[in-house]
Amino acid sequence: MKQIFDYIDNHQHSFINRLIDYLRHPSISAQGTGMDEVAAYLVTWLSRLGFEARLMPTPGWPMVLGRRINRPETPTVLLYGHYDVQPPEPLEEWISPPFEPSIRDGRLYARGVGDNKGQHFAQILALESLLEFRGNCPVTSSCFWKARRKWAARTWPASFALTAICSRPTW
Repeated sequence: MKQIFDYIDNHQHSFINRLIDYLRHPSISAQGTGMDEVAAYLVTWLSRLGFEARLMPTPGWPMVLGRRINRPETPTVLLYGHYDVQPPEPLEEWISPPFEPSIRDGRLYARGVGDNKGQHFAQILALESLLEFRGNCPVTSSCFWKARRKWAARTWPASFALTAICSRPTW
């Protein structure tokens, strides 16, 4: 594991710059801002990492699904979350603009950095690092990011989502 952690440490600056770039893209479901663009960004990134990735249309904004199977007999790890953020208003309460990330006192500030864009970005970077270092993953990796934190649970049954992500059939 030390070698993987060294790899991550050696790429920390690049990873932070990429996170900052990602956080500049608003994805405010309540206002309809940037949702399709951020969903497409995630699908493109997952596809570059060798995932079967796609958007699943919903009556609102699309869900992002991704799956990478290295060996069919391995267990599946599910990365789950949402790619939308809350509206940033009131803007006057921000020290810096919400979609212009800034680092102050060693901390990154931007809308979505803690809930939930920073989290799934870190998860994908961990997978990317593992794939770069080892060439494969010891498990099947599945990703499911919905567009609204509570909306998908009311619209799509959980069993449907889990079947779509974790099952073995080709999409």
